[in-house]
This record gives sequence, C-alpha cells and structure tokens, in this order.
Amino acid sequence: MAPKTPWVRLAGLLCLLPLTLVIACGDDTSGDSGDSGTATTADADADTDTDTDTDTDTDTDTDTDADVAGFAITGLGVDLYQGLPSSEGLCLALLDPSPLLYGQPAEVLDGTLTAETGGFGFQDVVTDSQLGLILSLADCEGATASVYPTNTGILPTAYEGLGEGDEVNDQIAWSISLTFLGGIQQSMAAAGYASDLAADGFVLGFVFDSIGQPDDGVVVGCRECTVYYADADPSDGLFTTQGALNTATSAAGGAMWLIPAATLESFTATSDHATYREQVLGSEAGSATLGMFTADP
Repeated sequence: MAPKTPWVRLAGLLCLLPLTLVIACGDDTSGDSGDSGTATTADADADTDTDTDTDTDTDTDTDTDADVAGFAITGLGVDLYQGLPSSEGLCLALLDPSPLLYGQPAEVLDGTLTAETGGFGFQDVVTDSQLGLILSLADCEGATASVYPTNTGILPTAYEGLGEGDEVNDQIAWSISLTFLGGIQQSMAAAGYASDLAADGFVLGFVFDSIGQPDDGVVVGCRECTVYYADADPSDGLFTTQGALNTATSAAGGAMWLIPAATLESFTATSDHATYREQVLGSEAGSATLGMFTADP
C-alpha cells in the first residue's frame, strides 16, 4: 500500500547525513564450498646424522575465516512528492556514513535495484555504525534521468542488537523526481537564491509534532546557513511571502524546510510549544539528504 502523504509517512522514518551513490551489487554468501573457513598446515622435518640425532620440527597453523551472516533490510522506494512507489530499476545503495567524520567517502555496504512494485531488500548486512545507515536512491548509470539522487537515513536503534535471521522491515527510500526538483529550484530562485541548487546539493527536512502531524512555527538552527521554509502558496514562490523570506515552518506547507549546500553539523529545532532532539545533518554536491525533527512527547 502506498503511503498517504509524503509528510505523514516521513514521521519516524528519516534522519541524518548525505553521500555519493556508488553501486556494488552482489550478495555475500556464507559456507562457500571452495573455502571451508579453516586452513591447517603441518610441516614435519626429520634429519638423522651419524650421531643418531633426530630433529623434528612440526609447525601447525590454524586460521579460521568465517563469514558473518547479518540481518536483512527490506522496504519500499517512494516518490516524495506523489507518495507513490518509485519506478522499477532505480539504483539503491546501502551506505555506512561513519567515514564522513574523518573526511572520507561513505562506505558502500551493498547495492540493489528497486523492483516493479518499488520494493527492495538487502541481505546479510553486517555493520557496527553508530551513526546509522543511508539508503541512497538514484538513476542507474546510463538510464534516462528521472530522479535526483536522494539519501534517507536508517537510525542505529533500528538494527541495534540484530544478527543472523533478523530483519529491519518497512524502511522507506525516498526519491525526489526531477519535476519536484524543478519546482523547488524555481521557488528558490524567487527567494533570491542565485546558485545552482541541483549542483550544490541540499538538506530537505520536515518538522512533526509528537503525534506525527506537520508542526507550525518551528525555527531550524545551525551555525552558518540560511534556512528556507515552505508555505502553501506557490504563487509567489514556496519560500517567500510577498517577497520576504518565511521565518518558520508552516503546517499548511507541510512544515518543510530546506538548507542548500549544508555542511555536516548538528542542527536544532526550537518553538514555543515543544522541544526537539538535535540532528546531525549535511548534504553533498549533486544530491539531497532528507532530515526531520519530531517533537518530544
């Protein structure tokens, strides 16, 4: 069943970080008959001379390399604007963002394609990432352009303590269509953004109240950034009202906000009616990262 609306379905499903899309298709299989996982080497040398001295050297080395079977991740690719399943054959990478903390690219754990229904699955996932994981969805190389590379987070609490045979189900890999991207770019231009948003990359976020509804009047904060807040009136651009930038989230506008070329840092959300946990967010050139704040109960 397709999600009801992008903003309602986003609640509880999004988090952090960015990245490049690199695909490494293929499953890791355990128990390969070509490698039993145990190698034993024994060398015995006997030397006998006229003094009847016998020297015997026996070396035994045992190395055990066992494939570790991990947990599974299943879910659905979903068009953020329409709330419908993603097209078949989009490339989806599963990434570990931990190396970003050291200025390195995210680690590619696995890759797959969306199915006809938009569904996807990863098997034997093994990770110790405390930052969570990233679902990075994009057009495959050489395919007709249809979506903008989009990254959705999986919280570490979703897989904490899981092992062989366990599953993380119902994950959403959101996608931003080129049509939706075009509308955002037009509204950003109307708001005075003179750079190329698609080339710069951005964080696209939402704020929800404690029951999962768009939260009104919330201000997103960061060290050095400009936050653009969407309203429900596209006639003068989504991010402006009578030529002036909107200053807080609008529930009518889905409580959507956007930060272009966002550097990796902690972001806050404040309002006069709720509290929210800080989020670690950031974007990379040429891709979008989805983020969200949910009010504490």
